[in-house]
This record gives sequence, C-alpha cells and structure tokens, in this order.
Amino acid sequence: MIIRLSNWVLSLLLALSVFAAASPQPAAAASKTALEQALDYAPPATTEIAFTDWQRLKAIEGIAAVNSVSMPDVRERIRKMLVITQERHAPMAGFGLAKFATFAKTWGWDTSDLAWEAMLNLDDEAPLYILQFRANFDMSALAERYRAYQFNERVLDNGITVFTSTVNIKAAWISGSELALRNSALDVKQHRLIVTSGDAGIAAAFAALNDKTARPGSVQRLAKMLARQASGILALPPHACERQRALNKLLKSSKAPALGAYETLAIGYDIVNGQPLGLIAMEYADPATAKTDAPIRLNIAKTGLSLATNRPYSDLITVKSSRVTGTAFMMTVHFREGQPRLLRDMMLRFDVAFAGCGE
Repeated sequence: MIIRLSNWVLSLLLALSVFAAASPQPAAAASKTALEQALDYAPPATTEIAFTDWQRLKAIEGIAAVNSVSMPDVRERIRKMLVITQERHAPMAGFGLAKFATFAKTWGWDTSDLAWEAMLNLDDEAPLYILQFRANFDMSALAERYRAYQFNERVLDNGITVFTSTVNIKAAWISGSELALRNSALDVKQHRLIVTSGDAGIAAAFAALNDKTARPGSVQRLAKMLARQASGILALPPHACERQRALNKLLKSSKAPALGAYETLAIGYDIVNGQPLGLIAMEYADPATAKTDAPIRLNIAKTGLSLATNRPYSDLITVKSSRVTGTAFMMTVHFREGQPRLLRDMMLRFDVAFAGCGE
C-alpha cells in the first residue's frame, strides 16, 4: 500500500513539474455530479479518488475553447493550458500531463480534450483512471487509434469496447503516452475512457458500476460537497483514517490533545470571488465526535507546526471559516500567495497534522 501510494505521488508531482467552445457533457448521467459518476466505478479496494474538473478550470481562466482540434499547435496549447496545470491551479488528477507534448500526436487527444477526470487509487491493484471527454470529441477516431496500434479488442455485453495490449517497450504508442492505456475500456455513448495498467482493474471497475449497493452516508455527503470544487481528493473508509494514523502518533509524542477517528476525508479547492478557497472536511460516525474533535483540529490548523518544515501551518494556509454540521466538520482556508498547490502538496506528503486520525 505504502509503495503503491508513493509511486502515485511521485508520478503526479513529476507530471505537474514536466508540464512546464466548452462543450456540455453527454446527458446520460446528468442527475449525478461528475465526481459521483467517477465514484460509481470505485471497487471496494479504492482508498481515495483524486478529481479534476478541467471544464470548470478552463472556463474560469477563459480558455474554454482550447482543445487539440481548435488549437492544433501543441506549443501554443501547452502555453494556454499552463495557467490551469501549473501556474494558478493545483489539479489533483492529471493523467498524461507528463507526456502532454506528444500525447495528441500519439493518441489524437490530450488533457485539453477532457471535461473532467478522476484517478482511483486502489489498495491491491494499479490505479484506475476515469477520463471524461468533451461531448463533441470523435470517439470513433480514438477507437481506430487502438486498432492501428494492434491492440486486442473485445466488446462487452453493455456495448463497451475493451482494448488490451501486452507490455512491449518497442510498441509505437509506448514512448508518447502512458502505460495505463494498455488496458482501456471505451464507452462511446458516454464519451468516456477507463484505463489502468493493472490486468484486473477494468473488470473491477465494471463490477463496481453494476453493484447497486449504496455507498456509506459519509462518502455520499462529502462526494456531493467535493463535487462543487474545481479539484480535490476524497479519501474513503476504512482507508481514510488508516492513512493518517501515523500523524496522530507524532502529535501524541508532542503532547497534543488526542484526535478522534473520522470515516471519510475530503480536501479540495475552488475559485470564489476570483480567489482560490480551500476546503478540508471530515465525516464522523456521530455528531458528538465531530463536535469534540473540531476545536482540536482547528487549533492545529491555526497554531500547529508543519511536519515537513517545522514552520507554522499559518505560513502556508489561513483558516477563513470552520463549522460543525451534523456529523461533519469542515474548514475553509486561504493560501499563501493564492497558491492552492500548497494544500495539495501538503496532502500528498502527509503534512496535514490537522487531518491526523485517532485509534
């Protein structure tokens, strides 16, 4: 688990460092938010979901019309997209960003063609990526790319086409793209692509999609809350608390008050009145624990020290508001110099003592 998570963190940070007319989504699942649609694919082993609403970020920055067709010059496209991939924003999910310069040449699309995406980190398998394309993207042309690269092809009972390929470092598609594309499920009707480098991932995703068992209430509530953010991470039970328990041990050693245990954790941000506003929210099993825990976590966020730098968290974030609502505790924060990547990077390196978890 720790090794796989570390690989994911390194891949995301590498992608973000290397990567130096908005179209409505298909109407099929309009009753659900994009994040809730992504959550439908989450197998039981899913530990967290990283989510980016590319359509929203592009609209905020006035580049909604930018995609690989409207702006075929990749250098110009990179320049336009930098504002949302690196300069002013902090996408928590960014499949293919490390290969942006060559991705469209290899596959006929890149991040600029996505409406949203989600990365499902799994405890026992390689990550799953759910990629939602703009509504007017030519999905049939994408299918032809797989055929041209001689992928194996099969059609599922639900009409979705699955393309698979063995790992061959000499394959024409490898150098200009991502290994996860070796297992791809193409949903033409939904304009959606599900990919993973793990051989069992596609089957697990569709098994989850067909499982009508309701998600825990804590997950449903925070998923709705996080869906209103431009980008974020939703950590799921029972893994959410397990990830952060090491932080609680560090806090105990510093004689800080003991923290309670939550079920689900959400961290994200949106743009409010032209400025990024961060969200940190936790769902507990009962209102009493949420009420007891809230002032302890709030005090850590305001006066605690970074586990990475030993400097005050207040040098990085400033708490704007906090409240307890039922079983949920939430804080909103402003970022130093308006940079939401500060919160993202704190989360990825486990430098969030205010999200530590008790026994």
